[in-house]
Amino acid sequence: MKFCCQPSAPPATRGKLLGIGALAIFRVVLLGGIGLTIVSATGSLDVPVSVYATIATSFLWFVLGFAFFAALSAALASLVSRQEEVSGVMSPVTSLLLVSYLGSLYVANAPRRIILAAAVADSADLGDRHAGSDGQRPSVGG
Repeated sequence: MKFCCQPSAPPATRGKLLGIGALAIFRVVLLGGIGLTIVSATGSLDVPVSVYATIATSFLWFVLGFAFFAALSAALASLVSRQEEVSGVMSPVTSLLLVSYLGSLYVANAPRRIILAAAVADSADLGDRHAGSDGQRPSVGG
């Protein structure tokens, strides 16, 4: 049963998404495999077993993130009728992608602090961190 407003992606769009996704996954696997092969062949680094779990988790997040942004981009791009309008529709996705990327760089520089702040996200604790040695908050402008 077909509805009057049911969106359907043409086979070419599905093929493009699957092809680009397969190429991105292949690239990540290839670069990771080359890196692990070189490290293990030269013996230059001792790779603990926990690294492999981290690599698998990172790969899973890469696949999920790619699928999310590819589906979001395809859905928003299908809303326009002319190619010239695509950049205007894609700017929120690009902004979200940029914020995600910059957030990942911030977390990579201070992973323990971010995890600790997320685990103990109590507003009283967060406010008391900025108190002085006497327990009083510093005054504004002073």
